Amino acid sequence: MQDIATERPKPSQSKGGQPLVELAAKGEISALVDLWVTVHEQSGDRALAHSREKVSNLFARLLDSPESAAVFVTKAKANVVGMFAGAVAPHWYSDDLVGFDYAFCVAPGAAHHANSEALVQAFVLWCKRRGAQQVRVGVMPGADLAGAIRLYRSMGFADAGVGFSKEV
Repeated sequence: MQDIATERPKPSQSKGGQPLVELAAKGEISALVDLWVTVHEQSGDRALAHSREKVSNLFARLLDSPESAAVFVTKAKANVVGMFAGAVAPHWYSDDLVGFDYAFCVAPGAAHHANSEALVQAFVLWCKRRGAQQVRVGVMPGADLAGAIRLYRSMGFADAGVGFSKEV
């Protein structure tokens, strides 16, 4: 039996015809950055400068740490159209493990709900296999907040706070 901490899930398609979800490969980092930039430029965070190099380096570090981090993708015609990047780590005040997201986005027009749900499901299962007690996720400023709330609640997530931002 393979050790669960190093297990690399195979691509799978869940029941109900949801999109294929697989772990991203190193060769897809550029496509991940392109997708993130596209979504970032339409987000409420677009006023913040972004560095393609910094984002690329983050994805590379996550892909180099399969025991504690993962980047899942969905594709259409071999092109990355959705991704969920996250990790599992002890909570800051506890030894209990918590899963959290770094980035979660789906390309505009890319069967949003189906891709989103498949990506979140893959990440939750991955966290569970690593012993996480909870999975905590956020919503990017400027994202479809009502849609994100519907998605997460429909998947069993409970409200866990509110975020605030102020230009200074």
